Amino acid sequence: MSIAIPETSSRYQPYSLHVLEQRALDNKVSVLSSKELKQRLDLTGRAIVGGIIFEHDSASILENSKPALGQVAALLSSTTDLKLYVVGHTDNTGDLEYNRRLSESRARSVVDHLVTFHGIARDRLQGFGIASLSPEGSNTSAEGRAQNRRAELVVQ
Repeated sequence: MSIAIPETSSRYQPYSLHVLEQRALDNKVSVLSSKELKQRLDLTGRAIVGGIIFEHDSASILENSKPALGQVAALLSSTTDLKLYVVGHTDNTGDLEYNRRLSESRARSVVDHLVTFHGIARDRLQGFGIASLSPEGSNTSAEGRAQNRRAELVVQ
């Protein structure tokens, strides 16, 4: 939208007006069921867990991550011999070593949550962080960077 505001006399000076609308973000992340996670693990040995969300620049898991964590716990409860690596990933924004530590802290937070709140034996899970070293999307776009910020399960 543009508006014109008169200066002196009859000349108009153009200005741009940008109207921003505040609304909730559309969450396009789908939470896989425990059955779907198991199918992917059986097929490829790995499964991306959509729906695990952390506070910005932190390893604190947000409340809206519970459905995804519940599905991982259900998978582990129904497959008692399954041992997993929980692998944290980041985009390539910022320092690689910082992102490696952050991704590892996040992976370990997922392990701690599953052990503490779902009773999963700690010896069945190990958390590792690999920062931006295994991207799913291009780090040149916002969509790609969002794909790269993830938690993944890998069969031990």
